[in-house]
Amino acid sequence: MPLTIEALEAAQAFLSPKLDVTFWRFSPILEKIFDGNGIAREKMQGPRKDFRLLTNGPGGTTILTYGSELLDNVSRDQVILGNVGASRYMYHWIVYGKELAEINSDTDVENLIEQKPVTAYMDFAQDHVKQLLLGTGSAGIRGFLTFNGSTTYSSFDGSRTGVFSFAAPASQTSTVFGVTKRGGTGGLVDWYNQYGNISAMGDDGEAVLRETYYDCGAFHRKYAEPDLLIADKTSFYNYIRVRDDRVYLVDERKPETKDGSAKPGIPFLNGRLMFDTLMNVDDATLIAQNGIVYILNTKSWQIYTMGNDADMEGGGWFEKRKPFRIPHLDAWRFEIVMHAGMYTEALACNGVVTGGWTR
Repeated sequence: MPLTIEALEAAQAFLSPKLDVTFWRFSPILEKIFDGNGIAREKMQGPRKDFRLLTNGPGGTTILTYGSELLDNVSRDQVILGNVGASRYMYHWIVYGKELAEINSDTDVENLIEQKPVTAYMDFAQDHVKQLLLGTGSAGIRGFLTFNGSTTYSSFDGSRTGVFSFAAPASQTSTVFGVTKRGGTGGLVDWYNQYGNISAMGDDGEAVLRETYYDCGAFHRKYAEPDLLIADKTSFYNYIRVRDDRVYLVDERKPETKDGSAKPGIPFLNGRLMFDTLMNVDDATLIAQNGIVYILNTKSWQIYTMGNDADMEGGGWFEKRKPFRIPHLDAWRFEIVMHAGMYTEALACNGVVTGGWTR
């Protein structure tokens, strides 16, 4: 019972929603994006976006003693624009006619689907997470944003530094989204990320995490407190060991993901502390920083996508194109298109803590 390319395409389309859910269990940050409850997604018409940074209040207050006082017209509003570019890249794979012709059972069909579209989608999505968290995505995806301030990513105007600096605000000198941080020459005072360093998890670990968390929440009440903390595995389990019997891994009847599986995470103040296995403990930045915990206010982040042609790239977010026959080959090529950019208007609502590897 040979499988037709049309049947394989239909199977991929049918599985597409399930593939999204399958990946959620592995990536807390992408779950926030897919869910839409945290990181917002918007569709844009141009590849570059200028956005206004959230700094101090726009005006001032005048005391009225007699009622005839002139109102202070001096504006404290700083109209500072950041910018971000949408990167475009494509994941592609080939299905050969011989593979389709040798299908003999339903099991063979399932195996081919698992080995091709399912694995391809997972590989592409996981590559995004590696790039976002540590800047270690494959060469073809290095145009996507990275949180890792010790490395760079490619953008529309060349190489850009990752978002989070591993230093106190006054010492942060890099340029992020086109705006220089507080410690740099001509830097914007309110443009920095919160930072804390743990001496030893059993000593000041919990205090440093709490203080950095509250610093993120205190910057601007529009976004309240952070809702997601993403740690490497070693930092996460060191925190668990230090907390001992006062904290528990999630094991509830209420599903933590849309597929019903429980994710490894614990409540942390008004947020959730989780680890991502894609933060490889052999990574040079993790080793240099002795562990990393990102403290994210996901409501302050946005992703914008490009693309309107439903037959081609759709919305530009993990969009699957129709397969086409490769000339002079008995084979078809499948493609997944990504055309998106990611940014925050309130960097100081987010932070990073290092040093979690020391117990």
